[in-house]
Amino acid sequence: MVFLVISSSPLYVLTFLSCAIQPTPIADLSIRQQYFLFANVGEFFPALVVLSIAAGASLQEFTTLINHYLNPDDAIAHPQPVISGKLLMAKLGLSPSPLLGDLLQEIQIAKAEGQISTSEDAIAIASQKMLELNPP
Repeated sequence: MVFLVISSSPLYVLTFLSCAIQPTPIADLSIRQQYFLFANVGEFFPALVVLSIAAGASLQEFTTLINHYLNPDDAIAHPQPVISGKLLMAKLGLSPSPLLGDLLQEIQIAKAEGQISTSEDAIAIASQKMLELNPP
């Protein structure tokens, strides 16, 4: 069984391939985990697949991820903004902050999961997340 460890550095991904810490089988990656995998490995995804296959993985294990990667319109591998940070700040009365970045990221994940498709949906998701973080 081949395991992927999501890391913020391609060097760590390559290092952890041989000593996977808290492994997640490829077939069990949630859409959120797939989103972060692509966000972290970026253009090194093909190399990760090749190295995994060289280490004994089968190509079939990667079919879904490869299809995401090869589709430039895929919301998981190649997310496109649903709403700008400026518009989100204006609609929710926010300032530039880590919270704004977190909300934009949650919006992208919600889009990848098929929960939203419009800027109005994005504002609603962001409002909901803000309430979860700061209940009244």
